[in-house]
Amino acid sequence: ADATEAVFAAVYLDGGITAASELIHRVLLDVEREEVVEERRRDYKTLLQEHIQRKAGQELTYCMVREEGPDHAKTFVTEVRLNGTAIGEGSGHSKKESEQMAAKSALEKLDNQ
Repeated sequence: ADATEAVFAAVYLDGGITAASELIHRVLLDVEREEVVEERRRDYKTLLQEHIQRKAGQELTYCMVREEGPDHAKTFVTEVRLNGTAIGEGSGHSKKESEQMAAKSALEKLDNQ
């Protein structure tokens, strides 16, 4: 941390605030990289569960509807159902990933209603 701070300070002293700001944004605040990391951290299943639980008597279930591809490169397709009615579908290279994508799909549909 001290070395990084020293480099930023040296760039600031040599090139001014604009040069230091550009370096900081390029090195520490890479927005595209942060968006990818944030996308991986999102727990769509929990967000969907919280959204659905606002109304009493709602039940979410996840059902794997099919598996595609060879064993070494399998893709799972999962459907999320609300009270027995499909509200989203997602696919992924693991069952967990396909459930997350199904929940994301359901949230997008619910938000557009």
